[in-house]
Parts: sequence; structure tokens; C-alpha cells
Amino acid sequence: MINNVLKLKLYQAIQHKLNDSKLLITSSLNDLTNDAKNDTKSTAGDKHETGRAMMQHEQEKLRLQLVELENQISFLQKINPENKAEKIQLGSMVQTDKACFYIAIAFGQIVIDDTNIFVISPIAPIAQQMLGKSINDLFQMNGLTYTIIAIV
Repeated sequence: MINNVLKLKLYQAIQHKLNDSKLLITSSLNDLTNDAKNDTKSTAGDKHETGRAMMQHEQEKLRLQLVELENQISFLQKINPENKAEKIQLGSMVQTDKACFYIAIAFGQIVIDDTNIFVISPIAPIAQQMLGKSINDLFQMNGLTYTIIAIV
């Protein structure tokens, strides 16, 4: 069953994974930048230019990933994991009869203390069905009826 300790551990685990991803992307971006600086003009001509273009494309992809990651980190930091509400809202951890959800960012599934938790964005369709509901309320998604058991 979900509780405040589990919710805090979850929040910290998400923060940690996002920060690790940011470090990895930043490191990869720095490596590519250094490779580009150290790359000397080869006699291969077109081959060299193609390689540089591919490197620049990869740098741009990494920059976009970094921006998205920084947006997620920023959004997550706006959530107080110690907040508790009677009705489901942003930052709520919700136990239903079928699954456990944390309404924060689009992150996917994570396991904390043997509990499978789906970390979802507040704009996800299932989150939209839950927002504003209370314990014992029902909602439907994809032909299934969910019963809200607990909100932390």
C-alpha cells in the first residue's frame, strides 16, 4: 500500500534518474563538441563534410534532449512531494484496484520498494480521468473501471 515514505522515495528516485540522464547527455554533448574541435580537415573531402554534418546533427539531437530533460526537471521541482490532498491533483500518488500512479511528469514505470508505479503527466488521458477524484471514486479508461483506494 502506498504511503508518504514511498512517495518521497519515488520523487527522489525520479530526480536522481533525471539528473543522471542530464549528466550523460551533457557529457556526450561535450565529447562531440571536443571531437568537432579536434577534427582536422582530411583529404577525403566529401567524406569529411558528411562526417561533420552527422556530428552536428547528433549535437542538435542531444541539445533538444537536454532542453526536454531540463523542462522535466524544472516541472518536477515545482511539485512538493510532502503535499497531501483529499482530491487527486498534480503531485498525487494514487493507488487504484488495478495499478498505482504518480501524477507528475511523463516518465514511465518505476519500481520502488517492490511497488510498480506508473509516473504519468497530468495531461495523460488516464490522469485526466483521475484529477479531482477522491477515495472510493470510480473512473473508466479503455473499457476498464478503476476504483481509487488511496491518495497520498
